[in-house]
Amino acid sequence: MGTEWLLLAVPKQDYDELKHMVDFRQEQRGEAPAPSPEELRDSQLAIDAVVRAAFAKHQPWPEAALARLAEGSTITTQRFAQVMDLCAATPGESYRYSTEELAEKTGMSVNEWRAACRKIRLHLEKHYPEVPRTDAGNPEWPLVDMSGRNLGERDQLYVGITEEQALRWKAVR
Repeated sequence: MGTEWLLLAVPKQDYDELKHMVDFRQEQRGEAPAPSPEELRDSQLAIDAVVRAAFAKHQPWPEAALARLAEGSTITTQRFAQVMDLCAATPGESYRYSTEELAEKTGMSVNEWRAACRKIRLHLEKHYPEVPRTDAGNPEWPLVDMSGRNLGERDQLYVGITEEQALRWKAVR
């Protein structure tokens, strides 16, 4: 079948030990101990690393905050709740939706979703002080967001949801 390679940053002091472990396991499988230069140039490796990093960095919201978002007291929260429902049906790193796909699957227009994305930060800042914060100090979205540029896709927003966030969302929905 062949080994499918992933990029993984490791602490320098652990590199030798981990490399030895991978070499040993690859030898047991009868496979090459390292990816070929062609495999390393595969842009999918970089894209997978971007997605894994975005999902790993996302912190789940408290259920009380998710419950308030689910109430949909504003048009912005109604639109986010719709997208949360869609994403919660297929959580995890393998599932992410572009702005165009969200519009198609939810029935809202691309401009309606973009407007919700523009307005959500200020809404969260004012009404959701308990949600996790980004490194820049802004409220964390309830969804994992990624730029299409970083995914080798069209330049639009892509969103997904972590397994934990989806479980919490379903619990309050």
